[in-house]
Amino acid sequence: MRILTEEQKEVAAHLKASIWRTITKIVEEQTQKLSQGSDSPITATPQLVAALVELVYRQLTSVGEDLALFANHAGRKTITPNDMMMIVRKNPGLKAMLSQQLEGAKTRDGSGQGGKSTEREDKEEMNQLNSVRVKQELISQSTTQQEDKGEEEEENEEDEEDTFSDMGDYI
Repeated sequence: MRILTEEQKEVAAHLKASIWRTITKIVEEQTQKLSQGSDSPITATPQLVAALVELVYRQLTSVGEDLALFANHAGRKTITPNDMMMIVRKNPGLKAMLSQQLEGAKTRDGSGQGGKSTEREDKEEMNQLNSVRVKQELISQSTTQQEDKGEEEEENEEDEEDTFSDMGDYI
């Protein structure tokens, strides 16, 4: 289990709250949609929503760790779309969808305002970049902590093996 600082706990709680809000909205929309043709309304339990939130959170943190590792391996501190494409390389449908979204984003950036962005868009982009950097930092720290913990566990296992081999003399 990872030991998180107070700041990391705050970021994780904020991320989970955002995921909770989004999942709740999606589940409500889908249950309403499914209930339209039915005599009795279809509902989702809070446990279902909580399980979905946990599943999505764990998947996102896993993807985030992978993104940070790809960027780090490339000698960069910033995650790029190429890193994301490395993650989805074995899922052609998702890769095509992300490529299409990326092309759409490039088209929007190059048109509309002649490539210029508003102050609000600049602030949003800076907030997103800062958020990605903070998450990347947290992931790097947790990966380092996990590696350190793994080394400690290996040392403890070696100590236990020595203890058990010594006990063999007494049995």
